[in-house]
Amino acid sequence: MSSHFNGLWRQPDFLKLWAGTTIADVGTQVTVVALPLTAVLVLGAGPMDMGLLAATGGVPSLVFGVFAGAWADRLPRRPVIIATATIVGLLLGSIPVASIAGVLRIEWLYAVEFLAGLAGVLAGAAYQAYIPTLVDTPDLHEANTRLEQSFSVARTIGPGLGGALVQWLTAPIAIAVDAVSYFVADLLLLWIRHPEPPVTRPQGREANIWREMKEGLQFTLADPVLRSLTTAVASATLFNSAFFALYILYLSRTLEIPPVLLGVVLGVAGPSALVGSLLIGPLNRTFGVGRCLLLCIGVAAIGRLIVPLATGPMMVIVVLLIIGEVGRAFFNANFGVTFRTLQQTRTPPELRGRVSATMNTMSRGFWPLGSLAGGVLGEYVGIPTTMVLSVIGAAAIGLWVLWPLRTMDELPLSREGPA
Repeated sequence: MSSHFNGLWRQPDFLKLWAGTTIADVGTQVTVVALPLTAVLVLGAGPMDMGLLAATGGVPSLVFGVFAGAWADRLPRRPVIIATATIVGLLLGSIPVASIAGVLRIEWLYAVEFLAGLAGVLAGAAYQAYIPTLVDTPDLHEANTRLEQSFSVARTIGPGLGGALVQWLTAPIAIAVDAVSYFVADLLLLWIRHPEPPVTRPQGREANIWREMKEGLQFTLADPVLRSLTTAVASATLFNSAFFALYILYLSRTLEIPPVLLGVVLGVAGPSALVGSLLIGPLNRTFGVGRCLLLCIGVAAIGRLIVPLATGPMMVIVVLLIIGEVGRAFFNANFGVTFRTLQQTRTPPELRGRVSATMNTMSRGFWPLGSLAGGVLGEYVGIPTTMVLSVIGAAAIGLWVLWPLRTMDELPLSREGPA
């Protein structure tokens, strides 16, 4: 093991954060399967319904994202993370309760997705700003790699567990596992003893939240690397959200894949992403950071394109879907770690919450628009055609926007970088 990894093992408060994040990630991956299957199998949702369901979770990022970042820089980050996790746990717990009571409707899922997304916007900005307070800057990339690896483990366990729980207990009841995971994560976060640095609150004329939001936006757009990454992810989000709004519907209804097998298909992404995260260093050293980012987009696009083109007997289709998930997840892991590390290291501590929220808003804000477009196109031109168009659009724009970063050989830890 590397010295950085040994160093992280000797930081108990980071280990608590890591453990809590991993447990919550496992629960979330259960819901990734169980929530859309609740809509499809229990409530009979169609393409338009699935587009709306995916869109409601993304609206908060579009409307409140930058505002949340300004508040994250004004408030202690750990209490914000704990409070929002509790809220999300209660919201998710309401779904199985409503199902048992016989009052669950698609509108209930819309409301939970929206409110949980709202809490997640604030939590996401606070979380990205909180990590550097637990880990020294030289260890940040290693810490983000370990968090990505734990997310990979969650993606291995969660979908298979979710598919099995849906098959055995029904989809709404499976979501209760996710609710419990948030409360367990809360307990681990409460156990952290490392004092958080005091928040510097602007005074007088500078104590203007609109000005603070503007500062985060200006910094993100002024930095050439952050600007390119954010633009690439924003365009990918617009097209990928159309794809994933229809993904579970297509697999479960059109391809008739049962929940257990569906969980297996989604679950293979976990070990693939874990291997990808372990090979981030060698890949970056071999090809260079910028060229690896371009490679990530190309291979991920091929993996997604397999889905609407898969045909044949059930087991052949499942094998093709697994191959697509493996390729997509392997290179997405590299992209995700690099994205977060650059975001954290190129941003001053007092701006991290705002820059994180700005990048999340600009990258995720297109999710509801793409989801709605996917629902409409899926209804009128067909689901496979919509999925193919979304893959081509995401890959073409992403490669074009990130092309200027192809000469970046190493991770720059300062604002100097390629234009």
